[in-house]
Amino acid sequence: MPSGSSSVSRRSSFISTRASEAHCHDPGPSLPEPLAETIAAAIRRILADSTLLRKADELGFTLIGADPAEARRCVAAEVARYTQMVAEAGIRPEWNTRLKGLARRRG
Repeated sequence: MPSGSSSVSRRSSFISTRASEAHCHDPGPSLPEPLAETIAAAIRRILADSTLLRKADELGFTLIGADPAEARRCVAAEVARYTQMVAEAGIRPEWNTRLKGLARRRG
């Protein structure tokens, strides 16, 4: 893991930010870098609390801290993964069809 990030892994993983799992694309707008780094530093401080990590582990969570760039890669990878799954499954939104049906009934 990159420096500045923490990981506790046992049972289930809340979020994974391993570079090998990333299928990156541009995630769009992001926080200004100074603000993102301030938040990341606060998360690193919180994840240094062994009581928090122990309680999260008891509840079956794995808490992972990531630097802002790594977090963006993780989100981008998940968006790409689900976009591909939806496209491959041929899933189409039904809300438009339902709205047209409601409009016909009311009209």
